[in-house]
Amino acid sequence: MSISDSNERLTVIISKDLKAKIRNLAVANNRSISNYVVTVLENHVEKKRVMEDLTPQKHPNLKVADNNEPYRIDINLPDDK
Repeated sequence: MSISDSNERLTVIISKDLKAKIRNLAVANNRSISNYVVTVLENHVEKKRVMEDLTPQKHPNLKVADNNEPYRIDINLPDDK
């Protein structure tokens, strides 16, 4: 199968068990395994970017909880495309 010029092929070695779990999640989301993995990776990378941008240096008004108090940041990203 050929791929477009804007994409690249990536080979990853995973366990059969993990592949089965990914396949089940992909089927449950009406996606191919490849599309499901790409979507999960894109979401992860975007969440990391957002979290790295949430620093007091970049946002002086950002409140950081004391070490003794739990806190949570909810991030709402757009739904899958």
